[in-house]
Amino acid sequence: MEASQDAVLIKIMGMVLGLLVMFTLAIMILANSLSPTVDNASDPLVINMMQTQLGPVGQSRVSE
Repeated sequence: MEASQDAVLIKIMGMVLGLLVMFTLAIMILANSLSPTVDNASDPLVINMMQTQLGPVGQSRVSE
């Protein structure tokens, strides 16, 4: 391949990569705008579930 063909190939690959990045960002922004915003911090069921999931699985034996 000649140097001019290499330059064209690199230019096209850069454009394709840039378009893929722009497409990914657009999809992320669209998904963020379509997702519902829910305030889970005030829901007592969610708070109870989080406390049970974050709590210890068993108890430790500690000798005195």
